[in-house]
Amino acid sequence: MQQLKFNNNIKSNSELMKAKSKIADELLAKKEIKDLIEKLNVSNEEFNEYLGYFLSYYEDRCSCKKCENIDKCSKEITGTIIKLSRDENGSIVREYTLCSRKEQLRKMYSNYLIRDFNDELLKITLDNVENRKGRFKYEKMIMEIDLNSMEEGVYVYGPSSSGKSYPLIALCNEYVSNNKKCAFVEVKNFIDSLKSTMNYNKDQYNDLMNKVKNVDVLVLDNLGEEKQSEWVRDDVIGAILDYRNKNHLLTFITSCYSLDDISKMYNVSKVNYEIGKLKASKFVDKIKAACPHEIKIELK
Repeated sequence: MQQLKFNNNIKSNSELMKAKSKIADELLAKKEIKDLIEKLNVSNEEFNEYLGYFLSYYEDRCSCKKCENIDKCSKEITGTIIKLSRDENGSIVREYTLCSRKEQLRKMYSNYLIRDFNDELLKITLDNVENRKGRFKYEKMIMEIDLNSMEEGVYVYGPSSSGKSYPLIALCNEYVSNNKKCAFVEVKNFIDSLKSTMNYNKDQYNDLMNKVKNVDVLVLDNLGEEKQSEWVRDDVIGAILDYRNKNHLLTFITSCYSLDDISKMYNVSKVNYEIGKLKASKFVDKIKAACPHEIKIELK
């Protein structure tokens, strides 16, 4: 569609009037302009008076039609659209609002309480998840999860960089797009953040814990990469899982380690091995309660 614009080479007033008349006629032939005129009950005089507004509105819509995604937005203010309306005095005014893509992105930002992955991954959806060899069962399960269900947690483990996190990021993106609050938490980072606040900022410590405890959907990513201790096992991860299990909140966990490995790793007692084994076993039971599905990824 050819862009409508004023000719900067126009020299006389009559030429200017002819150019404006031509633009007005071309605009009036466009359905979106006709609909807008009807919606705002615009008179002929008003249309001519605010011709520049209607021209910018139309060109703005043409720009949006060519837009593939928000990253390729060509506008001066990324992700905005022009709207025409009437103010309290009845005058036609031009305002800028967020486009649907930008609004969706903003909603996703606000619905992630914690997000330990970069903005680029906000684009992926469950449609991008493929049933790949060695991950077929896991990815199929993730794609088939009912977004309204809160009792289908998964514990997935396998080699590093085997694609454990990607489907869960896609799933979380679907949840936040449907106005669920999510936290995608890299466990080691989370533990380090708690350590840095627990001695000097108790409010921040409690805020971090409460976010992870109460969020609608939680992913604990890379469990086992953190330094294991009784505090981490019982007062952090264990306490989080206890709370979420009691309140039927959806939890997913990824790890390079099987639950048998986790049980051994979290037997951290320096005094009594059998007591440490019992506590580690109870910790794994909490994981199983949160994540009734345990899946191993085997890449061959």
